[in-house]
Amino acid sequence: MKRFLVALCIGVVGCCYTSAQQNDPSSKGMRNLSSEDHKFVDMEKALWEAWRNKDRKPYEDLLSNKFFEVDVTGAYDKATLISYMDKCDLKDYAILDPQVMHMNDETVLLTYKATVHDICEGQPVPERLVINVVFVREKSKWLKVLDSEVPQGMWMSKGGS
Repeated sequence: MKRFLVALCIGVVGCCYTSAQQNDPSSKGMRNLSSEDHKFVDMEKALWEAWRNKDRKPYEDLLSNKFFEVDVTGAYDKATLISYMDKCDLKDYAILDPQVMHMNDETVLLTYKATVHDICEGQPVPERLVINVVFVREKSKWLKVLDSEVPQGMWMSKGGS
């Protein structure tokens, strides 16, 4: 299972790189998302709001027990991420240019750019991020299983425009 998730993470990062190169950075609106696809963006917004308000319940409800996050500081499971909430102070965020790809009937990839003003453990979080989220259907309920966050500038320094 870990090999599958690592391979999935690598694939998501590859999608992230392609997305960062191809998207117009001035495009900030929703891209013709269906009402079904809006629910994934809404779930993500609910988690951002919960992070800002230090509300653990949405994290308990919307994250799979198999959840993990990968960012520039490391990898975190569900419990570790939730415990980290108290060490952060999110002022505001924006979800920009969300795109939803249905990998199959049980798996959805949400990719978006974000601007955030967050300080964790006294250190500012990178302000511009490219975020990839994988949702899976578990017992008829959509849950977040993977979150990959990469500072947007990292991709731009690799030759992207």
